[in-house]
Amino acid sequence: MQVADMMRKTVITATADMSLAQAQQRMHEHRVRHLPVMARTQLIGLLTDRDLRDALPSTVTTLGQDDIAQHLDTIAVEACMTAPVRTISSKADAVEAARQLLQTHYGCLPVVDHEHLVGIVTELDMLRGFLAAAVPAGDYLTVKDYMHTNLRTVTPEDFVHTARERMQEARIRHLPVVTPEQKLAGIISDRDVRQANASRLPQFAAYEAPEQLQALPVQRIMTTQVLTVQRDTPVADAGQRLLEQRLGCLPVIRADNVVEGIITVTDLISAYVQLYQA
Repeated sequence: MQVADMMRKTVITATADMSLAQAQQRMHEHRVRHLPVMARTQLIGLLTDRDLRDALPSTVTTLGQDDIAQHLDTIAVEACMTAPVRTISSKADAVEAARQLLQTHYGCLPVVDHEHLVGIVTELDMLRGFLAAAVPAGDYLTVKDYMHTNLRTVTPEDFVHTARERMQEARIRHLPVVTPEQKLAGIISDRDVRQANASRLPQFAAYEAPEQLQALPVQRIMTTQVLTVQRDTPVADAGQRLLEQRLGCLPVIRADNVVEGIITVTDLISAYVQLYQA
């Protein structure tokens, strides 16, 4: 299987001089999280929803929504985009592309042939391709074979900056939020944390309230309606749930709602890479 078999050929792009407001609207309209940044026909960068969340003011900013919108209209994509960007050829082997994708921090690979952008492949696109190609292997592989059991967690009362530190230390994107009995209360992602943190742009930084940010509890920003799996759930079923809901992870719980692990999109991609190499 090649990258061409799983990539999206219709690519929504941005330009370096486009405003962040326009880029944000484009992401929302097309339900995408990645915008390759183009200078005519040349790929010069990548803007992700994580870049946008890093740029936006925190949840405790003193700016009103109209003020934020006005500022976003004056800031160019170039100020926040990632550059340079790792790319892949449409003729590249899918397993090799998966290896490269797992080494990036932005969740996609623009597909470039002869210096022209011809597509994009995201983590979810790759998972979808592997799920289709791996039948019936995905039905007998189970979550317990690939889930993480050495868990990093937070409580609802922990501060958001504590959650950020734990994510950074472990280089992970998701933390189950648990009660003292280790029962699942919610989930917090790096996207939630980025949105809650102070903006990295000077245009917004002056309007942040650092004292309130330091005291912001996880329960203010966590997701409480969480889709879960159990240890004996087939990998194919777990992957399908991630795809249908466009999620990055699934906490693994016991019948009593105690968290015993977590499985992510990247875990499943790694599982299929191992399967194809076997």
